[in-house]
Amino acid sequence: MISLALPQPVPALTPVVIDVTGVRNGSSIGTNTLRVTTSSDPVPAAGTLQLTAFTGAVVTGTVTYQGLPVRDSPILICSSDGAGSCLSDVADSNGLFYDPVDFGAYTVTAGPAGGSSPSSAQAVSVEVTTTKAAPVATADVTLTQPTGLPAGSTFSSDGSTSTSGGVPLVFWGAPSTFTTSGPPNGIGFVVITSTNTQTGALVRTVVLLSETSPGSGTYTATIPPLYPSHGAASAEYIIFPAPDFTGPTDLSGGPAKGGTSVLVRVPGKVTAIKFGSVPGSNLQQVDTGLYAVDAPPGTGTVDMTAVPVSAPPEDVGPWQYFPPPTVSKTSGPGDGTGTTTITAPGVGTSPMVFFGPSISKSVTPDGPDTYTVSFRPAAALSPSWSSCLARE
Repeated sequence: MISLALPQPVPALTPVVIDVTGVRNGSSIGTNTLRVTTSSDPVPAAGTLQLTAFTGAVVTGTVTYQGLPVRDSPILICSSDGAGSCLSDVADSNGLFYDPVDFGAYTVTAGPAGGSSPSSAQAVSVEVTTTKAAPVATADVTLTQPTGLPAGSTFSSDGSTSTSGGVPLVFWGAPSTFTTSGPPNGIGFVVITSTNTQTGALVRTVVLLSETSPGSGTYTATIPPLYPSHGAASAEYIIFPAPDFTGPTDLSGGPAKGGTSVLVRVPGKVTAIKFGSVPGSNLQQVDTGLYAVDAPPGTGTVDMTAVPVSAPPEDVGPWQYFPPPTVSKTSGPGDGTGTTTITAPGVGTSPMVFFGPSISKSVTPDGPDTYTVSFRPAAALSPSWSSCLARE
């Protein structure tokens, strides 16, 4: 027989839902007698409660923040190997969750509950494993506050502004602005890590950092509304200085799809820089006699020419369009072990390889245009991800 006690008196005729979980007494399997008494009717009312044996595994735990349980915390339980779909749940009023799963390894992510007021907490992931010998895995999650902004940076969103060391807040319906400083005439990107308040998953958003004016050394990025992300976030950035080159261009080629930003040295004022017969886009003068321009799509090798304001076109040099990169393996273990081989002409000797916003920790040149790249653990990535290659 199973005895159940309600935590507080319940008025007569009040419907009561009884959720029986975590029963460890094997003798309770089968038909049980359920007796209910009330203060006004001490004579027990008998009923039956049918329990069936559960032969799988369970992931359970409690979500806390600053020593208190997090009510309605969104829970996301995903296989560590990235196979299959994720299981979603919501913690109860005591921050507790209890979910049946298959045997295996799991990444359990919990985040702050959604609401109109943003939380100062950020989602946290823990790893657990269930086996036949140990079918119940405890995944207690303690939410943390994100790392403060890097020195010299500001983050503004919906009237809220954070400065160096402060924790930025993102608002699901409003854009945000990140501002920082760096070497002049460079280019970079910022990675915003926020929490999806519907699933509890961490979401990483990569946004380009652009100089406010050529040579100013002040860089900004406009982050779009990140719904359903809402609340505390973190920001990391990197700025690449302007390359030091002696030829007419800092690059001699780029991918066939175009879009490669190239620096061109030409005397005087120019109105266009052409790649074959097609003008490049986003032409900007970044210094005296130095221009930045984005290459258009194309194939093969074409001649670059600069079109001065009042003079004949000037030859700049050849521009080679490279074929798209190829990848030997497009998937790997969730723990990040293993490698893939990338063939990418024209990216230099030390390219960066991204899995979503996460950078591979090992890129080894194997020969001309060929690189061995280490995978990143699935826990470091968003639920969906893709890889891309950045030039040196």
